[in-house]
Amino acid sequence: MAFFVMALCTLGSVIVGAIPGSYFGNGFESFLAENVIREPHKTDLQLAVIGHLHIMLVLIAVALFLIVSRWFDFKGIWHKLAMPLTIWGTLTITLGAWLVVPFETIAHYIIYVGSTMVMLAALFLVIFGFRKLVGEGLAERGITRAGFGDKMRALVRDPLKFGALWQMVYMNFTTSGPGIFMAVELDKIIRKWQFRDERIILTGHWHMLSAIIATIILFYFADQVGLKGKARQIFGWAILVGSDVAFAAVDIFELKRLFITQAAQQPLVDWTMLFADLGLGTVMLALAVFMVWRWVDLFRSNGPLKKDTPAQEVTR
Repeated sequence: MAFFVMALCTLGSVIVGAIPGSYFGNGFESFLAENVIREPHKTDLQLAVIGHLHIMLVLIAVALFLIVSRWFDFKGIWHKLAMPLTIWGTLTITLGAWLVVPFETIAHYIIYVGSTMVMLAALFLVIFGFRKLVGEGLAERGITRAGFGDKMRALVRDPLKFGALWQMVYMNFTTSGPGIFMAVELDKIIRKWQFRDERIILTGHWHMLSAIIATIILFYFADQVGLKGKARQIFGWAILVGSDVAFAAVDIFELKRLFITQAAQQPLVDWTMLFADLGLGTVMLALAVFMVWRWVDLFRSNGPLKKDTPAQEVTR
């Protein structure tokens, strides 16, 4: 049911973006949503695009959450709590995004309520998944009375499965937390900054959320294609550590005006950009090596291309 609701909301939300798209070049010009955030009056078509951007990224996250739930064989009491929250949270967020055009202010409060439901569902998956990883890891080593160190080693033994869940936790520190802070302190702090500083936060916020979703997809895909052994460890930790270092650096860069003046910011900017580039460079390098491996493996004599293709097609 959660998958069905997500798909149904996606189809409806596509229309919200298609309407302004149909007016493109005929009364509607392209714009960046971050550029109009401080404009007191926005057109209905601009609000439709803003609502569309919000909901489509959320629905991608919900879809991935459900896929990861199946990956971990999510069940039991936590599953029974999480799925209704996911269903109603998805419906609530979608309703809020659709109401951005006629009721911009109220719509955001509706989105906050739905987001809280979905975030709670993700928390329940993390609790279930962490306990499962620890239990499986201890069972593999035959440990019946485990200490804290044993449990931690069992938890992090597989960077792909651990990484997928950890990113859901880390997301709260890099995107959800700063986003909530920005919303709460918008008039008291954020709006007193230069527009450029607020725009940096807005741009970085959705970029990081998209990138975190991408890393979880990479973890899942690498597992599904059978990445094992040292390659699995190297790839998983490179993606996890590289991305998290980059996200932390970008967060500091975004919020730098809280603790440093504009005149003294350059050394901090230089260091945060360096760590962001190193982190993202590590992710891209790991992804490039992984894709080359898949491309070479695809054309091996016993590779997946030969296994998945009928014999008569190979002969032809």
